[in-house]
Amino acid sequence: ELGGIILCERNVPFKKRTVEFIERQKYLLQKNGVDVRMNTKVDPAYVEKEQPDVIIAAVGSVPAVPSASQSSV
Repeated sequence: ELGGIILCERNVPFKKRTVEFIERQKYLLQKNGVDVRMNTKVDPAYVEKEQPDVIIAAVGSVPAVPSASQSSV
């Protein structure tokens, strides 16, 4: 889903503006007819076939959680 892991914070009050920003960006993509393809393997043959104007590689992230030895108590 566009927005990724940030969206898990939808119910965190001080993160409201961040989630609103993501939702606005999604709306603008749709409104402007941007063809978003997710979970798509892109290789030279795919690019040659599709001839895209732009490729944006958004590969996601994994949350960083400090180990017990790294956290200060």
